[in-house]
Amino acid sequence: MNRRSPAGASWRDRIIYFILIDRFYNGDGSNDDFGKGEYDPKDDNCFHGGDLKGVTAKLPFIKKMGFDALWITPPVHNQWINPTTPCRGYHGYWAYDFTQVDPHFGSLDDYKTLVREAHRLGILVIQDIVGNHTGNYFTVEAQDYDPHKPERNWKLLEGSFPPEGLPKAPNDPVFRMNNPNIPAHKDAAAYNFTPNITDFKNREQTLTGTLSDLDDINVRSPLAADRLKEIYRYWIEEVGVDGFRVDTVYYTPEDFYEGFLYDSDPLRLGVKRYARWQGIKDFFVFGEAWSYDYAAINNYLS
Repeated sequence: MNRRSPAGASWRDRIIYFILIDRFYNGDGSNDDFGKGEYDPKDDNCFHGGDLKGVTAKLPFIKKMGFDALWITPPVHNQWINPTTPCRGYHGYWAYDFTQVDPHFGSLDDYKTLVREAHRLGILVIQDIVGNHTGNYFTVEAQDYDPHKPERNWKLLEGSFPPEGLPKAPNDPVFRMNNPNIPAHKDAAAYNFTPNITDFKNREQTLTGTLSDLDDINVRSPLAADRLKEIYRYWIEEVGVDGFRVDTVYYTPEDFYEGFLYDSDPLRLGVKRYARWQGIKDFFVFGEAWSYDYAAINNYLS
């Protein structure tokens, strides 16, 4: 089904309101706490109860303030508990399932309602997305690391949630292949299986190393690259979002984005081409970059 964004000002003229879903407004108290120690509104590390219904309820307020675009943090099902930090996955940047709405935020229907109501008010919706990493399900120790034999330094992290049991991996046909001790997983190369970045001025480390122990996706793998296009085409088709803000752009190779955005192969269609096919002519994509390496950042702007 083709969807069209509301007519109006170009992106250059729009005023964007940013919302961290969990911290904005609680529209449905029934989805606050799932009993895993992830919810505590008195603890800044935990979920606080904000959800998609809450954002929808406040759309008239946002419109009245003069905003005509909305940028929301990733609504996808997150890893709620990362055993390496007291912080819970309330922010959306630790994906467990890239194609499901996190239960704390509501349902797919809630998300569809948000976008539909925003469009009715002339507000465009930008979804924050992540292509650099998933949640934290394994670590790769740096001492005596051999990039040809990462399985020797690979270690499963106990205490993460979800999932409840094994395998400790994202719920995804490609990104569940996260154990290099399994030959098929190593051959798939969906992950870089690297230690944490220690030198942020080393371009090879920032491109292939692990950021804050979050499992680093190898976007140079055709399997991983094609899966990311599938994932984000899904949100355009199902929800009708008007744009993407891409998290941690600097930590992925520059040449990945040409295919991700513009691939014309019908089986591997880039997201901007797919959005146009869906009737969204001016699908807006921008990304995050913070670095000391200004020359490298400029490569993303050329």
